[in-house]
Amino acid sequence: MKAILHNMMSLQRLMNANLKNVKRATQKKKIKKQQGTESRESVASWFPILTAEEAQTVEDKLKIDGYSEDFVRYLRRNKDKSLNDALRAIFDDDLMENYNLDGRLGKLPLLKLNSIINCLREVYSDKTNLDFFKAIRRYICLCHNRCTQKRYTNRKKLRDCSFEFQNLTYENCVDPPEIEPTKMQHENEMAGEKDESDSEETLSCGSIPNLSEKSFDRATSCSPKSIEQENSYTAKIKEIPFLFPLITQDQLLKLEENILDTVYSNQVCEHLKELKAKSGNVDGVMRKIFTDELITKYNFDGLHGGNCIRDLNLVSDCLLNAFSDISRAEFLTNVRSYIALSHSRTESRRKRTKNNTKS
Repeated sequence: MKAILHNMMSLQRLMNANLKNVKRATQKKKIKKQQGTESRESVASWFPILTAEEAQTVEDKLKIDGYSEDFVRYLRRNKDKSLNDALRAIFDDDLMENYNLDGRLGKLPLLKLNSIINCLREVYSDKTNLDFFKAIRRYICLCHNRCTQKRYTNRKKLRDCSFEFQNLTYENCVDPPEIEPTKMQHENEMAGEKDESDSEETLSCGSIPNLSEKSFDRATSCSPKSIEQENSYTAKIKEIPFLFPLITQDQLLKLEENILDTVYSNQVCEHLKELKAKSGNVDGVMRKIFTDELITKYNFDGLHGGNCIRDLNLVSDCLLNAFSDISRAEFLTNVRSYIALSHSRTESRRKRTKNNTKS
């Protein structure tokens, strides 16, 4: 019995020693974690990412232990937002203009930022891979569209400012202030060149030249160059109904440059409203504006190497204003259906030509 009790006492001592060691180890781990979190910078200070160098530094930091967990925790706080909103909080639109998903057409690939995408995938795990990457692709397209809209608005503001500056008219000049007689008399006395009568004549308002009439005559005088410019501008506006349908890319680009002028764009809108009164729907008007051969180079989102039709000012500004009676979403769905029908028409024509050549 004594031996058994002795063994029990020794086992109890060993268990107590092990418990003390475990407590010490856990305390040390807690201290290390606290020191690590204090030394680490906050993840929220990284965003929004403005340059490609900052994106690469964030990518390198997320590969270190601890930062990825903090980033996932930061994303889960805002999980109520959509994936589009989360990406907008992480990346700046001007930065994403240089990126696309696969790195095609000379742009940087977003898929190379593996750690950022993996953290997002972990947070938004309820989505399938297809839906997840579709949402990222849609976010990139929307970023590119926002950047083009910014450029368009800036150009329009510059165009409006220059147009207002050209139409400025000189107002009547304000009469110069009257000179105090004491100062003039003092100058005449110091100079000794004029008499008191001369000083009184200089104080009279009749001796001051009227600058307003000269400046107004200069402003109202029209040069032959300005007359030629006005004639060419009016001729350009009169040619608007004869521009459609657009056949080549060069014609479309020239029209896009001219639409930056507000007067010209208003005239184009009026012409599109006339076409709308005849056809009544978006598909009919767009078939009168574009040819199917030209639309083969365009698609709705600008994917697969095609041009984005929403970036055209003719569509996003003039045609949308012409169809102001419908919502923007309905207008865009009609544009999408028109593009699909146009592409199907071109494919059917190609098949017919192939069959005719074979026969």
